[in-house]
Amino acid sequence: MNLFESFISSQLPSDAAASTLRDYFEWQMQHRSSDFIPSADDDVDLRNYLFHLHTQGADRAALKEHVAALERFYRWAQTEGKIAYNPFDDYDFNIPILTNGQIHARQQTQSDNLRRREVDRLLALNQIIEALNNSVDIQGALDSTLKTLLDVMNLQTGWISMLTKSHLSTFLTVDSQPGDFTLAATCGLPPGLDRDDHRFLRQPPVCHCQKLLIEGRLTRPINIIECTRLRDSRRAEGDNRGLRFHASVPLILQGKPLGLINVAAADWQLLTHTDLHFLSAVSAQLVVALERAHFYEAAESQRIHIDHLATLLHEINQTLEAKVLERTLELAAANASLEKANQQLQELDDLKSAFLGVISHELRTPFTSILLSMQLWQHNYLENMQPEQQQLFQQLNANIDAAKAMIDNLVDYTTFIRKQGTMKLAPVKLGVVAATMLLLFKRQAEHKAIALVVDIPDDLPETLGDEERLADAIYELVKNAVKFTPIGGKITLRARLQGTMLNFAVQDTGAGVPAEKLSTLWEGFSQMADPIRRGKEGLGLGLALVKYIIEAHKGEVWAESQVGVGSAFGFRLPVGGT
Repeated sequence: MNLFESFISSQLPSDAAASTLRDYFEWQMQHRSSDFIPSADDDVDLRNYLFHLHTQGADRAALKEHVAALERFYRWAQTEGKIAYNPFDDYDFNIPILTNGQIHARQQTQSDNLRRREVDRLLALNQIIEALNNSVDIQGALDSTLKTLLDVMNLQTGWISMLTKSHLSTFLTVDSQPGDFTLAATCGLPPGLDRDDHRFLRQPPVCHCQKLLIEGRLTRPINIIECTRLRDSRRAEGDNRGLRFHASVPLILQGKPLGLINVAAADWQLLTHTDLHFLSAVSAQLVVALERAHFYEAAESQRIHIDHLATLLHEINQTLEAKVLERTLELAAANASLEKANQQLQELDDLKSAFLGVISHELRTPFTSILLSMQLWQHNYLENMQPEQQQLFQQLNANIDAAKAMIDNLVDYTTFIRKQGTMKLAPVKLGVVAATMLLLFKRQAEHKAIALVVDIPDDLPETLGDEERLADAIYELVKNAVKFTPIGGKITLRARLQGTMLNFAVQDTGAGVPAEKLSTLWEGFSQMADPIRRGKEGLGLGLALVKYIIEAHKGEVWAESQVGVGSAFGFRLPVGGT
């Protein structure tokens, strides 16, 4: 005889009560992989079951009848020694869910001073936006945002959890794993959640709403029926000031999850649609601030690099000052140009926010002047320098060349994005363009003993496109291949007709790229995160520029690689254009 039958035979409940228990047992069996046995931890299951009945149309009276029958069963199970702890001793399950009338009453109460409340929220939102825009301290911005949010919504508790590994590295930690969350900000936590370094809000485990966010299924603010973290803290610590309900708001940037804003309410208060809409507006502003912080970090890193170049240049000036004073007016003019370049380099301290927008064509001018000055020095005075000075001079020259190449790449990248709608379309022979681009790398290839091969048939059909832009794309592919092909290697430019598409490829015999890295190489700055390609000059924008050019021609890019064998990067374009 099972537990249900034992209770029926000994207690002789009414038919309605017996039906209630039978439905409860069946519901439990549907959600378990084994037989249902009452437990001291059934308080969450009881709430979820009553919420299930509520969603199926059960009214308040029916819910009370179910609660009475369930309470009688659990007290009998406790008397019979089946369970040591009865969840009905600590929780009043007669109020697990607000009725529609109660929800309406809450909304009506909030509507009594709707205009004042809306004004307060608009002012708070403006205050949050201003704080986020004026601060580069993202931690301070998170703390102030959470406090303002709770104040204006008359809530006492909130916390913000951030994914430690997302496409923004702001909250990245050394030992974090994919899917890990870090507690980024808290406000008004009761003792049950605040003690022991917030252990009930930290990993492990991942709570349900965090799982939904990682899986891409949590895309809007939601009310949480029962939070396992609040339940565990309440059960272990016995004090969280009546917190029974909370809402979670996802932080999502360009379809990718960043974290969650959580605000807690007391006594099973459902947040209204207006509440959730306000939370969404705050979430959107916080996401923008996080993205801006990411770009600020990238710009600051570039500024530090340029400052380092300026320091090296200053050291060269101090070392050569005595000799420079004895030289001709031409050398004095060169020194003046270098001083002007130093001043321009110092002015680059303004690189704080819009990283890609600040790098512009005008930044090329001082580097061109520096390169000219270096060439003049090399021609006239290199032989008079000490060996240590010559080595330092060559290092400076190489670093300036690398920095100028990165800036040129950024300028080309942003310029094309801005002007990609102004292409000059005409029939283009890919074979002719490829052969022309290959000539530009002949000297570099000979220096590394790299064989350059063109395998493109003369009768290959034309494509409709901007010849200059397509030449840029092929140039970047060949430059990439020359850069990563070792001495004595081979580079082949190949094009074939495949159906209605022209398939073009640049194949090399370089180190190769792991398969899992191929899809990210077409994105900007991917080279800096690639352990195989790290150490080569550049920002990894060459392939991103190729992708923009080819997609602007209604084509597609592709890549194949095998580590230790080589890589092939290419694109497909329609025959005769679109």
